[in-house]
Amino acid sequence: GAPNFVIHLAEKAEEVLGVPASRLGVERAIVGGEPGGGIPAIRDKIEKLWGAKCTEMLGGTDLGVTYWAECDRQSGMHMVSMDYIITELLDPDTGKIIPWEEGAKGEMIYTALGRRASPLVRFRSGDFIEVLGTTCPCGRTGPKIRCTGRTDDMLIVRGANVFPSAIHSIVNEMVPETNGVMRVVADFEGHTTQEALKIIVERGPALKPEADPTLKKKIEQRLRDALVFKADVRIVDPDTFEKPGAAKIAFVLRKFPNLP
Repeated sequence: GAPNFVIHLAEKAEEVLGVPASRLGVERAIVGGEPGGGIPAIRDKIEKLWGAKCTEMLGGTDLGVTYWAECDRQSGMHMVSMDYIITELLDPDTGKIIPWEEGAKGEMIYTALGRRASPLVRFRSGDFIEVLGTTCPCGRTGPKIRCTGRTDDMLIVRGANVFPSAIHSIVNEMVPETNGVMRVVADFEGHTTQEALKIIVERGPALKPEADPTLKKKIEQRLRDALVFKADVRIVDPDTFEKPGAAKIAFVLRKFPNLP
């Protein structure tokens, strides 16, 4: 399932079944459909809730089901459909093909080898990925990847490419100071702004509102250091926003919400 849905199921287990999810005998949680399985804080939460190893997958119904999957090393996803799909890495800004090298970043494009009635040639997936390496102790060869986000979700803040999922990752890394919940407010035309990017973050349940100014500065500095953009962070109470559950939650708001 999607990472947030897998967490939601685990949190509902004791209420519905009378036992915690960690006692249900699940040995593996396989997640995909949205970034999260590769974010250490979210992966750790899933593994703790289920008492199971969490690995990530990536694919889509355009060409098949799953074309990338993670081994037990949990160090990135391997291409598992080489006989059926040709995969290339595209620079979405220049349209040039990027070599599969450690540290390379770009949009994945696919050519399906077996489709006849509706062939797909150099199909742009919209998935923006980073190559984490080109070898693995498990013995597989080829690139290992992590999906950073969707190209149609990307925001450009003073010339820096910013993915909401990357901001979410940083906020999750700061639990329990934060609640792991955030929203990006893109209250500007299109996907580009020259202003500081507005971000709303829920404080951790144990923190008092008096700590908000310090937490605000700390989050802004972490975002600047990690993602190279300037943020304007607003701290709000825990549980201000709906928690992810059976449905996906959008990280981006197009107008600033009414907050107390």
